[in-house]
Amino acid sequence: MDSYTKIAEKMLARSDLMAVARETLEDQISFLEGELAETGETSGGRRAKLQLKIEDTRHRLRALYEEMERMDRGYAVLTEYQKDLLEKFIVHRTKDCVEELSEIHCKERSALYRDRKKALETFTMAVYGAL
Repeated sequence: MDSYTKIAEKMLARSDLMAVARETLEDQISFLEGELAETGETSGGRRAKLQLKIEDTRHRLRALYEEMERMDRGYAVLTEYQKDLLEKFIVHRTKDCVEELSEIHCKERSALYRDRKKALETFTMAVYGAL
């Protein structure tokens, strides 16, 4: 099993997709609710299937919201410098981020990697309470 730090790193890596996923799930719910409203009362089997799909989609949306809230808790404890490190190294995987960060923050390469590790550990502890 992955350590919590690896799990947190994976969470950060897909964070850009979470907003898109939220919109997609919200759109699916609206579409399915529209379909349900148009379904006649005599279409019992169809109505039941649509209601199950709606409930499943709402469940996935709640799980996504919970993950986004955990991520917000993790970001809340970080300094702006730490956020910048995680966003460039992990979230956006910015090309040449080491050189860019080194220039912006006046840090050597080894210090950036050490600080990245510390930022990820801080984020992980805030999100999961463990490393």
